[in-house]
Amino acid sequence: MMRNESAFLKDCVITIVADDYENFEMVLKETKRLAASRRIKISENEVAEALQDAIADGSVCAYSLSPFPPHSTKVEYNADQLYGLWYYATPIGKSAAKGIPELSSES
Repeated sequence: MMRNESAFLKDCVITIVADDYENFEMVLKETKRLAASRRIKISENEVAEALQDAIADGSVCAYSLSPFPPHSTKVEYNADQLYGLWYYATPIGKSAAKGIPELSSES
């Protein structure tokens, strides 16, 4: 994957989780849709890597959500729990969120 494609994927991931907690299924679906709009074919693994990059640089955190207080608990990201965790942008991520036109036109 080209450098600008991985930057685009990371931007997608950060922007998707900038407004609310999202699970990986939603991040994957939305990122694939945005990539397809640019004729970029991506894999689940590439989206997972973009999410890991965003977590590593402090743009996104992983959470465990519960119907009982505390409703959200920040947890250590674990690739084995990719689909069991929820993701939300940190203040750094929120300021980095690009407001990708394809995303902002739908809100």
